Amino acid sequence: PILPPECESCGARVLTSDTIFEQKRLPESMLVHGMSVLGAEMAQAFARLGVRVHAVADSETIGGLSDPEVSASALDALR
Repeated sequence: PILPPECESCGARVLTSDTIFEQKRLPESMLVHGMSVLGAEMAQAFARLGVRVHAVADSETIGGLSDPEVSASALDALR
């Protein structure tokens, strides 16, 4: 995983797909940066476990979906 430079100062509070499953407790809330297939999966999984999840992405699509209607439907399902 690549950490954006603005996240480097957050230290151990920043988790990646390599470290997220090492946690002993669920966080109260989390921010998922990037809504690739993996980001969307992590966001959904933690939301289903009761974590308040916020997501940000550089793209207006989710999971690399190219069909705008399908992408909009997926975003609606995650809201």
